[in-house]
Amino acid sequence: DIEGQCNNIAKGLAERDDVVRKAIDLFSAKFNYFVDNISKMDVLFGSSFAKLQDVGKPFTRCGFTRRYLQFITGPPPRLYNKTTETVYVLPIGGEIKQWTGQNCPVEGCNFELCLYSVGAPPRTF
Repeated sequence: DIEGQCNNIAKGLAERDDVVRKAIDLFSAKFNYFVDNISKMDVLFGSSFAKLQDVGKPFTRCGFTRRYLQFITGPPPRLYNKTTETVYVLPIGGEIKQWTGQNCPVEGCNFELCLYSVGAPPRTF
């Protein structure tokens, strides 16, 4: 271990240059092993997790691209734009519904509006 080797340098039992060279060689070997085997991680993660672009259903239109955003139930619930790979996090703890296709009245926004219902009795925003 590197701490033990540093103690040996302090005690005069090892040369600094030798310890540094061994440490660099060790970390270089670890890095090369990582680079050579990182592709295996894609397989492992791919079997456990779905890509955002492969989940969800078309829900509402994006204000920038006018393409449909995918509704991903979560948790947390969110909208995902496949084109720009942008994620829009939605409020937690309520129900999100499509509305009438009306756009946001804020100048330059152009996102389609959604309904958010929460509470008992439900309040809709």
